[in-house]
Amino acid sequence: MTPETATNKPGKDECADSAELAGEEHRSRPTALALGGLDNTAGAGLLPDVRTIEMLGLFALGIPTATTIQTPDSVLEVSRANPRQLRRALRVTLNSFDLAGIKTGLLSSEVIVDAIAGDLTSLFKGILVVDPVLVSSDGKQLLNFQGRSTLIKKLFPITSVVTPNVDEAGLFCDTKIDSPRDVEHVAASLLKLGPKTVVVKCSGRFGGADYFMTEDSAGEWIPAQTELAMQESEIHTHGTGCFHSAALLSLLLLGKNIKEAAQKAKLLTECAILTSRKIKGFESRLIDHFALEPSVRECLRGD
Repeated sequence: MTPETATNKPGKDECADSAELAGEEHRSRPTALALGGLDNTAGAGLLPDVRTIEMLGLFALGIPTATTIQTPDSVLEVSRANPRQLRRALRVTLNSFDLAGIKTGLLSSEVIVDAIAGDLTSLFKGILVVDPVLVSSDGKQLLNFQGRSTLIKKLFPITSVVTPNVDEAGLFCDTKIDSPRDVEHVAASLLKLGPKTVVVKCSGRFGGADYFMTEDSAGEWIPAQTELAMQESEIHTHGTGCFHSAALLSLLLLGKNIKEAAQKAKLLTECAILTSRKIKGFESRLIDHFALEPSVRECLRGD
């Protein structure tokens, strides 16, 4: 390399200035923690949660609650984290960082729920979004009845927003959901269990709308935000529930009220489906965060 070709490289002073500016920017960004399973496809769970939170401009941390073996279409195996190590990791993180928000995903047993509930109750005062992962899309049970009961008893009373899909909402309330009226009834029942807000993700059913209800306001339907509801056939996409709840937490931490955060999270989830990546040999697609970035910029423009 000649001196002439090297002159375009930044000097030490420029790098130091950039690092200082980056440090200031990082310190001004809210920090969020994701608790979830490690998915080898990176389509659901902890890895895409961290991607989503960072993509929306926050600083993300992560603690694994389980390790899973999956294809885009199915869950083959789930191994829960060591409860003692999980408890210690959470306590160290809570004591080391000023966390503005936490999102929980896969909590594969009552033992895992117990491992995190105590410190979340005593050491964390920010926004807690609980995305209850009860059954995989291919029908594999991921949290049994005892685990659901422990979740209700120990996490719901400190939950800011719970984000079940239709089937999960029905399981919590032991109710079959066949109509929009059923969704409204179940949301009201879930509120009585402790969360401040319930967002039921209807996953393309009931015209593509979602439903949210808060403890101090009547419920409201959030209509489809894109042409996705007009698609003739459903686009099966792995990890959309995880994406939605991570985006919802991020938007709340950026200062959106719950209605606006729920609307924008739904919009981004639909965009994530529309830009998802087809995987040869599988029906389900994977969310492509790189392809999604223009939609995120458009969504946040003017904020």
